[in-house]
Amino acid sequence: MTCAACVRRVEKKLGKLAGVTASVNLATGLARVSHPAGVAPESLVAAVEQAGYQAALPVREDDERSAADGEAAESRRERERLTVTALLAVPVLVLSMVPALQFRHWQWLCFVLAAPVAVWSAWPFHVRALRGMRHSAATMDTLVSLGTVASFTWSAYALFLGGAGGPGMRMPFSLLPSASDGGAHLYLEAAVSVPPFVLTGRFLEGHSTPFGQLASCAVPCPAARARSHPPPRSGPKTPPVPGEPGGRRRGASGGLRRSCAGGARPCRWSAAAA
Repeated sequence: MTCAACVRRVEKKLGKLAGVTASVNLATGLARVSHPAGVAPESLVAAVEQAGYQAALPVREDDERSAADGEAAESRRERERLTVTALLAVPVLVLSMVPALQFRHWQWLCFVLAAPVAVWSAWPFHVRALRGMRHSAATMDTLVSLGTVASFTWSAYALFLGGAGGPGMRMPFSLLPSASDGGAHLYLEAAVSVPPFVLTGRFLEGHSTPFGQLASCAVPCPAARARSHPPPRSGPKTPPVPGEPGGRRRGASGGLRRSCAGGARPCRWSAAAA
């Protein structure tokens, strides 16, 4: 998921199932789903995949280590992709925007450097854009893919057929639009600028989520503070139910009770039967 439209699409797809309500968090990539007993969890995963996304059920504790290893490998691949993309994109941006540095046949060097960025670096955007097209959906990946393909394709046409591949070709930098002098212009700087910026944003977003979760866990739970200093009660005390952690008590009419496993963890809600 890349934007709020993805969140609405997944929630809408899950909501079409009978008795199912879902709330999706874009930052964490997690969904809280309430479903009746007749709806199997596999049906929820299939509904998300039909919307053009991938989903997985919560892993058990013995599978958390393998899941963490997979996330570490994915993070390493993202870092390598971002590093290579930046090394290829920076020379193209400098040569395209500083006319004084444009040497003989500079445009062909920029074309060679921009080709891996437009194809390999932007490949995840192209894949997700095609997946969204199969489901008649457009996301931010669609915009990135179309912008990269359009600018690189036009630049290739200008170099090979539009007369921009000559040895004395110069491309001035101007903040205001001007009339063309008859030759086709290059837009390689646009093809190499969008993918690294979006990759950088998603890389930082993916690495900031665990810190946000740690910050939320560091805030003491109000229920824990109240439990550490309980107010005096005049009535008879209700004994705790044996076997329930945290001294959680069961109400007479059932319902939801807030409990806290420790002073440094956030509160959670759990059902308490009558």
